[in-house]
This record gives sequence, structure tokens and C-alpha cells, in this order.
Amino acid sequence: MRDLGHYRLLEQIGAGGMGVVYRARDERLGRQVAIKVLPEAFARDPERLARFEREAQVLASLNHPNIAAIYGLEEHAGERFLVLELAPGPTLGEHQAGRALDPAEALAIAAQIAEALEDAHGKGIVHRDLKPANVKVTPEGKVKVLDFGLAKVFRPDPGEDPSGSPTVTIGPTRDGVILGTVAYMSPEQARAKPLDKRSDIWSFGCVLYEIRSVCPRRLSSPYPSLLLHLPAARVRHGREKTHPAKQQRYQSHCGTSSCPCAQRQGRRPLLRHLSG
Repeated sequence: MRDLGHYRLLEQIGAGGMGVVYRARDERLGRQVAIKVLPEAFARDPERLARFEREAQVLASLNHPNIAAIYGLEEHAGERFLVLELAPGPTLGEHQAGRALDPAEALAIAAQIAEALEDAHGKGIVHRDLKPANVKVTPEGKVKVLDFGLAKVFRPDPGEDPSGSPTVTIGPTRDGVILGTVAYMSPEQARAKPLDKRSDIWSFGCVLYEIRSVCPRRLSSPYPSLLLHLPAARVRHGREKTHPAKQQRYQSHCGTSSCPCAQRQGRRPLLRHLSG
């Protein structure tokens, strides 16, 4: 491998649309870290560079034991890279290994993912790419949510006090651009519509379904399949029509502060629903 300043790259452990991830050693501090490198071709793309820097800003605004931390955004010889907490263990998908997790283990993992999402949502941040490949499970059973490269700030719910949240400057996503992983996208995300934390809750539900199933979810025809998954909706000429009673039932688990269940259960609806 090679060196990036005082970081020695040891092995590649991941790759995606936002860069290549390496396990590395910080020779100065004597610890192992994860290094996410923005490829040279992407570094010349202003939009990808802005998204890479946005990930650093989002991670810097979060401080939660179930979210992998950022140590810095650095540059060496013209190469931009993120220095991240190295979360040991397999991804959730690898941990599942084609089996259905037993209810107790699935609940323990789900509760920690929910904790991470609640923290991000409380700071006005939606992940937009929650999936088993972006969740690590350590040998001790601790969950780490990774990869906020597609994260975006949304407008907080009325009644929430944003003054306690750190300021994050994030540029807008272009209208009509679909970002994320198809099998875990909410219908709104698949249509490139404005999103809030409910989109993450949809993805969270997909992850829960998958870890309690024998086989991962597969969508052979992504866009039409997503439309068919709209709860109790009839899709005609691009418009959804939902029976009012069914609409109320689904909205009761929306997780917004105006939702009746959220008002009854406080500001942590995800965790409340998990605990029964």
C-alpha cells in the first residue's frame, strides 16, 4: 500500500460512489483509523467535492456512540481524504450472512440504529442511505452507523427547538436527482421529492424486515416496485390516492411532532415503537 502524510494505508475495506475506504494506521498517534479517499477524477468534479466536504461537516456535527466519528478532513499532495473512526467487525449484512436474526438480537441492533437516527434527526439531519452495508456490528454487539455521504439537512418539525443543534452549512441537492440505494429508498426519495426524517424511517423499516428475513430484499424493477410499496395507495398518472382511514393509520407512525403518537410518546417515537 502507500502513505498519505502520516497515515499508512494498510488495506482497502470498501468502495462506493463517494470514494474508496482504507484501513490505515495513524503513525503519529499510534492508532488504526479508516481513511476515505476522494478519487482524483471526482476531486475535479465540483459537485462531488462539495458532497465530500458536506459529509465531513455533517459528521462533525454529530456526536453519538452509535455513529462512527470523524477525526478530520485532510489533504496530502493534492489528495483530499476523511479520517474516520475505524469500526471493527462486519457490516450488518455480513453479520446476518443470509440468516434471519433471532428477535432478541434483531431488537438490540434495531434499537441502536434507532438511537443513531434519533440523534441525527434531532440535529435536522437525514441520512438518505441507511442500509445493512452502512451499519457495522462490533464483536461486542455495538452498532455503528456509517457513511453520511448523502446526508442532508431538513427543516425541523414545528415546535422543535433548533437552538440546541450545531450549525451545519449544507448545499442543496439538485431537483430531479435521485440519490441513495434503490432497495431501501422511500417512494419520495425514488421520485426525487423533498425529504425529511420519515424517509429514513422507511429505510429503517426495510432494514428491520431484512434482518428478520432469510433473504435480503431484491427489486428487479426498482422504480415500479417502489410505487407498488406505497402503503394502501393507488397510483394513477403519477398521483397517489389513499383512503382517509388508512392514511391516518399510516401517518400515526410518521414520527413527526404533529403526529398523535409522537405527542403521546414524546420526542423519541422510533425507540418507543421498538419497545412496544
